[in-house]
Amino acid sequence: MFEDKRGVTPLMVTIVLIGFAVAVGSIIMSLGGDYVKDIPDTETSQQSKVVCVGTAGEPLKDLMVKYINDEITVEQYLQGESILNK
Repeated sequence: MFEDKRGVTPLMVTIVLIGFAVAVGSIIMSLGGDYVKDIPDTETSQQSKVVCVGTAGEPLKDLMVKYINDEITVEQYLQGESILNK
């Protein structure tokens, strides 16, 4: 019954399987690329705030940190700084 039939060689099967894996991987990567483009980049969407207040006095440090964290306005910051200098 199967004596006249020839099977597929292992080399052919390997080539077909590799081609299938590449095709499926390409489809998944193209669909996944659209998903990744919609995710915002956290490094560019947020500003980093670095504070170096090591040499300032305690009241001035508090004032600087409040200004950097947007807890006080520029005017309040400048008024507070002039009060500290008196």
